[in-house]
Amino acid sequence: MKLDVRAMALTIGILWGLHFLLFGIFMMFCPSFGGSWIQLWADIYPLYEGSGGVLDTLIGTVFGVVDGIIAGAVIAWLYNRIARNPS
Repeated sequence: MKLDVRAMALTIGILWGLHFLLFGIFMMFCPSFGGSWIQLWADIYPLYEGSGGVLDTLIGTVFGVVDGIIAGAVIAWLYNRIARNPS
């Protein structure tokens, strides 16, 4: 079975971006929510501070979508290379 690279990239990009969006929304109402998890991503993504503010949440969501698209494309491409039938 061959994976559709575009579909996998978009799926993972949407889900990873949604992860940042939902965490940001939760943090607006409960600032202590997911502190160490958010801090991990704030350390990785350069403009993302993990503050739970509206702009910060949008920045994290954009980073998540772009990062997820790249990761999804690489995962699907690698899967297709490994699972290729030599015949």
